[in-house]
Amino acid sequence: MINIKNYWLRAMEESDLEWMKKLRNDESTWTQLGHFVFLNDNRQKKWFDSLINDSSKEYLIYGENDNNLGIVRLTDIDRINRSMAVGGDILLEHRGKGHGKMMYKLIFRLGFEIWGLHRLWLHVLATNETAIKLYKKMGFTKEGVQRKAVLKDGKFVDYIMMSMLADEYQKTN
Repeated sequence: MINIKNYWLRAMEESDLEWMKKLRNDESTWTQLGHFVFLNDNRQKKWFDSLINDSSKEYLIYGENDNNLGIVRLTDIDRINRSMAVGGDILLEHRGKGHGKMMYKLIFRLGFEIWGLHRLWLHVLATNETAIKLYKKMGFTKEGVQRKAVLKDGKFVDYIMMSMLADEYQKTN
């Protein structure tokens, strides 16, 4: 477990799958994701079991004190080039309370300080203004745009790529 004050990241357990399914199936969550499939018990269990043999992915639970607040997605983990894609989802009732900022502080601590990675990156829908504002505040830099790459509500939306490098992180700490 990784902690900053009362906030933490821990490994996901099979017992977390039920509330995670609730989070991921919530319309306020999946409408902000670039790629999405509805989760059911069988699909989710199969996905969870597949993680055992996949060193390029880590899914963590983010929380405060005794409360689960959300999940953290670490994908495309590349130990040779020392980079990974990052992302997270916070339960609807905990949004707008500064939890995203703390979640990313924990992700940075894990990625840069503990694992010694060089680059953390993400994709965000151009329509997700709240997330873009958070990422800029946290120090991510816009790298480019995949133009009209994701179909949402019958319209193609740009997919923005952002990143942070280890030396940029060190300057902010």
